[in-house]
Amino acid sequence: MKNGAFTIFVVPDRDGVSRRFRISQKWIYAMALVAFGCMGFLSAFLIHYVYVVDEVFEANALRRHNQALVAELGALEGKVGHMETALLGLGKLDDKLRSMTSLAEDVGGLAIGPLAAQKGAGGPVGMGSFATEIPLSNDATMYQLSTALMEGRVQGLAQQAEQQLMSLTELVSFFGAQEKVLAHTPSLWPIRGWMTSRYGVRSDPYTGEKSMHNGVDLAAAAGTKVLAPAEGTVIYAGDRGAYGKMIAVEHGMGMVTHYGHLSKIFVRVGDELERGQHIGAVGNTGRSTGPHLHYEVRVDGVPVNPEQYVLD
Repeated sequence: MKNGAFTIFVVPDRDGVSRRFRISQKWIYAMALVAFGCMGFLSAFLIHYVYVVDEVFEANALRRHNQALVAELGALEGKVGHMETALLGLGKLDDKLRSMTSLAEDVGGLAIGPLAAQKGAGGPVGMGSFATEIPLSNDATMYQLSTALMEGRVQGLAQQAEQQLMSLTELVSFFGAQEKVLAHTPSLWPIRGWMTSRYGVRSDPYTGEKSMHNGVDLAAAAGTKVLAPAEGTVIYAGDRGAYGKMIAVEHGMGMVTHYGHLSKIFVRVGDELERGQHIGAVGNTGRSTGPHLHYEVRVDGVPVNPEQYVLD
């Protein structure tokens, strides 16, 4: 050891030649340092490897999560697209209905849903112009951008839906009022027959002279049932001179209908009638030349042409 070296003897178990190895102390120190260095490097490598593997697993998990979110965003994109299409259709219907009513000019601006977007209105509605161009990506930044754009579109759709609801509610109210008007408007022929005399000036069948005919004459077999062409209240039912057996029905809004030359009367004064209800039968009573129904429509007491009200 004085000379800084080690001697190693190798003696075999059986007969053989013994060997001696001489190793310097410096070389042993060098080998020890190398061994410690290798162990340190291996430890660092293992630690780094574990860290990298953990990062890879985390990255894969995030990637799968992002893919799921992108898939959900894509599905939402499709649903929002359908909503936009539906609102666009409602907007067109709203506009068409308003063009048919007195509401077209008064509050036409209320229906500013998808229709307004077509007409160049600003605000969230305008985002629909790039509805199909929202980028869908696994990249976090792009995903956040996509989400922000989608939220903007959804907010715009919510505003459109609220405005469309207000508009359609007004239309429902308007048509509800009109329904009552239509229900009380004599829009049906009281009988199915052939018209033998129209409203207006004609030759009187008795005198041959020109005279005003205040209604229309509808020829039909005696006994043919006469129906109410609209809802109303019976204000007269009985004999009335040249009209013979006659019924008068008040429909409201100053409108009254007369039914003359009846053979039978099925109603009484004060009866509330429904459209299509039978009120009498065709006859030949009063000043008549044959079985027929004399039918008049009067507005504020003035005779008008019944044909202008008939829809069927």
